[in-house]
Amino acid sequence: MTAIIAGISKRFILRVRGCKFEMASSKRDFERFVTWLHRPENRTPPDVRRLANLALEHFDELAQTSRQHNQRSIYLVPHARGSLAQTPDGPPDDDCDI
Repeated sequence: MTAIIAGISKRFILRVRGCKFEMASSKRDFERFVTWLHRPENRTPPDVRRLANLALEHFDELAQTSRQHNQRSIYLVPHARGSLAQTPDGPPDDDCDI
């Protein structure tokens, strides 16, 4: 019973805190995904790791876009064209709070 109440309370708090909390949670989820991509056993291609690092670097701005009308792609493509080749394919720095 306590777990159910805690779950309901958590959902309520998420709704009350709104978008800012959801964005922070989304960023943590994406950071975990990027960390997973960099595990050697996954054999993720270097360009995929570079693109994930680039998206993480621009996450806050990217999160402000919408999924509709390809806004995220429209935002990310110029950054990828301009700096993907120079973006490291190694794990992000500890500064990214992963």
